[in-house]
Amino acid sequence: MIRRWTKRTAVLAVCLITSVVVATGVSAELVEEITGDTWNVVLSNRDVNRFVCASGLMGEPIFSEEKGIIGHVVKDSAFIKFLILKTGDTEQFVTARAEFFLLCDGAYTKVLATPQDIPSKTFRIGGSTARRIEKNRAVYSGRDPESVGRELTERVFAGDYLSGYSITKQAGNWLTITMESALTGKPYTLEAMHVRTINVEGTGLGAREYVLRGRGRLEMSEMDFAVPDFGSDTFGITVEPKVLIPGREGRLVIISRGAAR
Repeated sequence: MIRRWTKRTAVLAVCLITSVVVATGVSAELVEEITGDTWNVVLSNRDVNRFVCASGLMGEPIFSEEKGIIGHVVKDSAFIKFLILKTGDTEQFVTARAEFFLLCDGAYTKVLATPQDIPSKTFRIGGSTARRIEKNRAVYSGRDPESVGRELTERVFAGDYLSGYSITKQAGNWLTITMESALTGKPYTLEAMHVRTINVEGTGLGAREYVLRGRGRLEMSEMDFAVPDFGSDTFGITVEPKVLIPGREGRLVIISRGAAR
């Protein structure tokens, strides 16, 4: 039995298949997670970069102004910008590696940043596993797995991650996979890239996010992806759009029981 909700909510199947209709674009904001005391990152040298403290408030960043950096804090986020030197019609961008410190929930993280001509980046400074479990249980305690899976799916599509989520960016390699259409029974080939893994410790659920592209016009359904290529611990599956055309990418979110990998 499949229960259906309106647009921007979810459709869940009791037989471990979830289908969500989401009115979002293909690309959510790319988020990388920082763990540990020291981290090497690549930042935009022309746009504003964001660091989010996953477990509390962010303190003022500490940096040397001689490195051409400015920073500003709003609640749980620190915004870092490299200065651009303008001389007449010429713009000179910072390219030298810089070091600064971020204070997240009372602990400092040393960031070794390499500025490059790329779009802005967003990072999360992860807290301890115990703190994440505490935060997730505060949000999801008493809720059934289908409700949690539905919300997790919607948040992954929207790029709206709660502070208790643990996010791991994947290598981002394209894999060619031959599928069998649940609609027609005919085989088709697509390419899938595993871009992100999200775990919600304390709930027993996690998520794997993929980007999809086809070699021709493809009509897909969630049942197509209930195969070992996409994991054996599947609790829910969502693919958008259902029709994939050349030049357009799709997104796949798989909710898993236990820690997603």
